[in-house]
Amino acid sequence: MKRFLSKRSSAHAQRGISLLVVTVMILAIILITLTAFHVSKTQYKLVGNIQASELAFARAESASAAARGWLSIKANARSIAFDVYDPTSAHLYPKGELAALDLAPATMTWSNSNSLDSAEGRYLIELLGRGIRGPGDSLALGQNAASCKLVDLFRVVAKADAGQDASRIIETVEATDGC
Repeated sequence: MKRFLSKRSSAHAQRGISLLVVTVMILAIILITLTAFHVSKTQYKLVGNIQASELAFARAESASAAARGWLSIKANARSIAFDVYDPTSAHLYPKGELAALDLAPATMTWSNSNSLDSAEGRYLIELLGRGIRGPGDSLALGQNAASCKLVDLFRVVAKADAGQDASRIIETVEATDGC
């Protein structure tokens, strides 16, 4: 009889341990599932942010292209607004005028009072210099100056926004014919 009782209590103890092991395994599976869900949700948000950032970059690039296209017209590049600041042409700035007005493209609030709205974003253009001789453009003894090799330099800054607080600013330097 003793032998039968000891086998019975041993079997009962094993069932208790089995229940504990199964419970721990279920909790581990639940924890792994919740962690996987959280990681997947974070990755989904990250991909969305990257897409918004790339869209903002593409829009800023488009606004910059619009500004460079505007500058490619010689009459525009020679505008008097690059010589004397004119608030009615608020997106065109003479040399040093952005600093004088305490406007920093990275931190300023972009609006109609300081930039031009294009189809994809906003841009502004600042004159950096007129009639600048390009590097390596010196005449050797006996050469003629057959054509003008001077350029006007402009700083083009474009900004665009896309959803989810994504915005991009692109700065380029554009050279136009200075003759």
